[in-house]
Amino acid sequence: MLAAAALTAALLAGCSDSSGGSGSTASTEAVGRSGSQPGVDSGSGAGGLDVPAILDEVRGSIVTVTARTVSVGSLLEPSPPAQIGSGFVFDASGLILTNHHVVAGGDTIGVTFVDGKRYRAKVVGSDARTDLAVLRIEADGLKALALASKPPEVGAPVVAVGYALALPGGPTVTSGIVSAVDRTIREPNGAVLTHLLQTDAAINPGNSGGPLLDARGVVVGVNTAKEASAAGISFAISVANAAADIEALATRGRIAHPFIGVELADATPSLAARFDLPVDSGALVTSVVSGSPADEAGIEAGDVIVEVGGEKVVAAAGVTEALASREPGDEITLRIATASGARSVKLTLGTAPSS
Repeated sequence: MLAAAALTAALLAGCSDSSGGSGSTASTEAVGRSGSQPGVDSGSGAGGLDVPAILDEVRGSIVTVTARTVSVGSLLEPSPPAQIGSGFVFDASGLILTNHHVVAGGDTIGVTFVDGKRYRAKVVGSDARTDLAVLRIEADGLKALALASKPPEVGAPVVAVGYALALPGGPTVTSGIVSAVDRTIREPNGAVLTHLLQTDAAINPGNSGGPLLDARGVVVGVNTAKEASAAGISFAISVANAAADIEALATRGRIAHPFIGVELADATPSLAARFDLPVDSGALVTSVVSGSPADEAGIEAGDVIVEVGGEKVVAAAGVTEALASREPGDEITLRIATASGARSVKLTLGTAPSS
């Protein structure tokens, strides 16, 4: 039987932050919700990048997002300090898209436009697993940015806009290209984000939640993270891949995530040798939630998931990716490698508890 404490210690000592993959690409097409318009209709993503024109078109729709707590410190100041990020209007009725980690834990949320107008914002929905949040403000005359319906091509020029480092004087703009698509990373809170866009456009603290735009000013991504150990590697959530999640947050306030009820880690050759695992790749089950679909199917800590729905899994992120395209209530077959041999189990996906 796998020793849970020893396994956890080993994982903390050897966990990697991100992994990459490749995927099909397609040119972006702009779609919009109520009142949204493409940023620069006549532009072409294959040509040059007119950054001043793009910024002029979109800057009025990009906001600073400030999340404050109610608790008070010894000097009657908010404690801890306010979290500051970026966001953008994607529906002219008052909907703003940003990152979950920008607003998480905030008791009061405010947004500020480039002209200095400030509004109190309500969190319509926020989701840690996708790192997305939708806010609502009561305001007239808003201009919504259009969201791309297809991921951009690798090599396509892009512009990142946001309030980097919360510097005064308006948003910061940087430019680059889409370096890769379908990237997967693990955030500090443990959330595994998939289908990310990788870019060499600089993304810094404060940029989180701001838009990554194509040459027409259409939003292709939500700026989310950067790789601290490398230069020129930043990540944005693909709005085309996340369209259903964004819609769910905007209309229902939550995302119904499929749930099998396991904690996973990457099965590696070193862990396989140390803990006598049956295989040296796959998704290692480190714990099972009592009463969950996995528990009812007889899955135990120390088992390794090697296939999901007939697709090979080489790491824990593979399970996340496979479940992302499924819904609670779907039936799924898992191939499990155990100490006594391999077996297939069928289970019905549950709904993940709200985070």
